[in-house]
Amino acid sequence: VPRGSKHALLASDGQGQSTLFEILAGMRESAFGSVLIGGRRLATWHPAALNSEILLLRLPYPRR
Repeated sequence: VPRGSKHALLASDGQGQSTLFEILAGMRESAFGSVLIGGRRLATWHPAALNSEILLLRLPYPRR
């Protein structure tokens, strides 16, 4: 993902969005592989620095 770009993650319930954001926020460790932000392993980031880089916005959507 190019540095400075913005992306949205849209998916149905139960598809892992919350898990992904928990990993990105440092609240959970990845079970497989590693996560890099700016070329640095996620574990090396200070939590306050991560908070300035990641935004989670949950929007309600109508169910059918």
